[in-house]
Amino acid sequence: MLADNGIHSDPTETWRIDYPETGETDITFSTLLPGWINGYLNAADFPDFTQLIPPPPADDPQAILLDLHNYQRVKYGSCRRHLERSQTDQDLSWENLGRQYAEALEIAISRENTPCLHLLLNRLLTDAAVAVYPLKKRFARRRPRADGKERDSYPSGHAVTSMLWALTLSSILPEKATGIYQRSLEFGAGRVICQAHWYSDIQVGYLVASFLFGVLQTKADYLRQRGKARDEIVDVRI
Repeated sequence: MLADNGIHSDPTETWRIDYPETGETDITFSTLLPGWINGYLNAADFPDFTQLIPPPPADDPQAILLDLHNYQRVKYGSCRRHLERSQTDQDLSWENLGRQYAEALEIAISRENTPCLHLLLNRLLTDAAVAVYPLKKRFARRRPRADGKERDSYPSGHAVTSMLWALTLSSILPEKATGIYQRSLEFGAGRVICQAHWYSDIQVGYLVASFLFGVLQTKADYLRQRGKARDEIVDVRI
């Protein structure tokens, strides 16, 4: 499973890639994930994460205990508000893209209100999903809570996405960086709170996001669309 909620799976739903008002002409379906919008990275652009990411704690008793301790610390140290937010945060559907960061940015994020930003986040979601897929299959780690679905846990695709979004958004609005990063960390902790991931799943997800963000700085279409999103945010906030 490439994403936790099975979004973007129908290649006939062309409305998913319909952003005419952005002026972008290179928006297509992904050749790497059928039915998803194309990301910014081609297959050759991705680092070989199987050579970079360590396996989840398995053979080291101390590492396993530390992971369990951190999992329990985050899960049981949370309040009801954090639990409720974690349940809404996990929705990365087309209609909900980026809304987790609306408060930090002080704008309403939606396809209608911020099409350039929505497009940017949508394509980054694809890049995050492509990055984690081989790792999830390689390590095949079971999730803390069984839900009847065969879904691998390590690393967390939500954590990769949330931090990749945060890195991008903070580069657009550096004056809002602290709040954006705080929101991203809360987003990741929420995956532990709702028992979807182990603590180490989240931490490694952040690492993957940082690698992806570095590669994205070499992609002209990413930089161009990020600039358009910046201008759009400024206009919306006025």
